[in-house]
Amino acid sequence: IAWQGPSVRRDPRAAVAADVFSRLLEDETGRFYKRIVQSGLAVNVSVSYFSEDHVGPITVSAQTSPGKVLALYNVIREEVASFADSNYATDQELMAARNRVIVEDVYRTERIGTLGSWAGYFWAVAGLEYYLRYRTNVRAVTRSDIARYARAYFVRRPYVTGVLLSPAARAAHNLTREAFLPQETTP
Repeated sequence: IAWQGPSVRRDPRAAVAADVFSRLLEDETGRFYKRIVQSGLAVNVSVSYFSEDHVGPITVSAQTSPGKVLALYNVIREEVASFADSNYATDQELMAARNRVIVEDVYRTERIGTLGSWAGYFWAVAGLEYYLRYRTNVRAVTRSDIARYARAYFVRRPYVTGVLLSPAARAAHNLTREAFLPQETTP
């Protein structure tokens, strides 16, 4: 499932919140991961936001068996509907996600070759100041920032869903295009 995310230049605060929220959702001890993977609905789940100048794509990807596809899709949609709740995550979960983003950034920039390409990328899409203040801005992300980001880019926002199945599996489980449409638009 993919949404249009924030422009790193026009909404840098949301872009940083997107990075933190993605890590929060992938945390194995968190609500989202438990509901998606530990429940047995999916084998794995990943959440990503790619910082871009105009629209940064947000993607939730999961792998499951054909018989669980629709249930998984519906649970993801239920979770997305609650993302804007400022109590979706605890302060400890948010702190862990912020720390994870910072550690990933430290590792990414540890080698001079990687540092140069990473700094160059952000200089091109966001400006050097964004890159230089990135870790400081990550540390400042609050639960309210996460809720604001979710309201602006996830909750009740247009999205695209892609499901990769064999024709036989699709037919066996009656997985029609209409099954994946939001209920309010289903005829």
